Amino acid sequence: MKKVVKVLLVISLIAFIVNFFTLINQSNPVGPFWRKAGEFIGFGSLIVFVLCAFYLLTSWLIHLFKKTGELKNSKPESQTKTETKSEKIKEKKRWQPVNIILGLIIIGCVLYFSLPHSSFIAILRLIPAAILILTRKNNIFTAIALCLFGLTLFLLPSVDAFLLLVAAVYMFFSALLRMYKVKWHIVIGLAVAVVFGLVGFYTLAIEKMQTFVSESSLVIVREIDDRSDITLSSTGNEADISITFNPRQPIYPIEKGLQKDVDYACRIINKTGEVVIPLDKWPVFKLKENSDSVQRGVFNDADYLPLHTGDYNIQLVRLEKEQGIIVAESDFSVIPYDKQTLAEFVAYLTADNDPNKYYDGYTVKTDKFGVTAWAQTSKGKTISGTVKFFKTNYDGVIEKTPWDSERGFKTNSNGEPVSISSMGGRIPPGIYHFQIAVEDDILADLKLIIP
Repeated sequence: MKKVVKVLLVISLIAFIVNFFTLINQSNPVGPFWRKAGEFIGFGSLIVFVLCAFYLLTSWLIHLFKKTGELKNSKPESQTKTETKSEKIKEKKRWQPVNIILGLIIIGCVLYFSLPHSSFIAILRLIPAAILILTRKNNIFTAIALCLFGLTLFLLPSVDAFLLLVAAVYMFFSALLRMYKVKWHIVIGLAVAVVFGLVGFYTLAIEKMQTFVSESSLVIVREIDDRSDITLSSTGNEADISITFNPRQPIYPIEKGLQKDVDYACRIINKTGEVVIPLDKWPVFKLKENSDSVQRGVFNDADYLPLHTGDYNIQLVRLEKEQGIIVAESDFSVIPYDKQTLAEFVAYLTADNDPNKYYDGYTVKTDKFGVTAWAQTSKGKTISGTVKFFKTNYDGVIEKTPWDSERGFKTNSNGEPVSISSMGGRIPPGIYHFQIAVEDDILADLKLIIP
């Protein structure tokens, strides 16, 4: 087991270093999705490195203590082998009811809190819950798995993600005490996890963790408060306040004049009064002490809560028991990009075997290949849109494939190209399209041709 932990230690260190110089390196032109993925990978690999290092250090100390007290607690070799064998057999056959109960609770929380949001991350959280149920002997690897999946709390905040972190604490301390052959390692580990959970709930879950409220459970009333105000910015800074934005351009609300220790959230309606972004999708926030304003939440950010062109109204809602009170609102519009900005947009393909050539259409000449789609705008300007990957036959008829996808992208304001999609490996013959669009306007249709 120590050998595997050592390998994991080295892999996590290498992953952190490679990730540091690629995905989270600001000088490298990667998209917003990969930038966020890089932050997650970096934090996760650092956690794995710390846990493995702590485990190896503890193992070394245990070995040292055993060696010191070997003479004092010596037993006949035959008796020791018999006891060790019987302990192992007994331990292998024993299921851990604590693990089963915790796993079932986490599955229940995933189904109740996360799956209604239809998120792929929520489905992934069922994996560590199943691993926890099937774990008979508490070990460091299960602790690491629970911790990594629990870190998705920062991508999709929910109770089940927080419980995964609590379970990771339980598993880690239980596995650590098991190394010392502590008889009550499960009970002690669970006690430590409960303390961690209570402290974390009051410090993280209540004050910092983004929580959501169901709009259907509230009666919405309108009582505009002249002391409260809400404005919008494309950067989150008050210097960039605006009332017009482009499609899939991030919009950050800036709230002012809030009451302290009172919950707030936002909702967005269109010009007909239809709710397009309800309170359910907005993180609840409070005014912090010694602060005049709050910047909490973002929408229209590539794939996250996008809006079509049109006129809208954002409402600041104070949450009080069974009521949602609209205390401030602001009109804004999502407008098309100007023709000059669209005219300066450039998109092209590069091939792994010849990255210095640019293509509108690339014909594969080998069994293995790799291509990347790039987008670029002039310095000081950005465009956000979608890139759709799909296949057609040689007659132009669309054919469904497992690789079909559609995702948002955003160009760099520094004028450097940004990678927006890629494809490689072995896939069936046909014409594959990287179709780049803003709203209904197709800006480019890059073709990957596989004979």
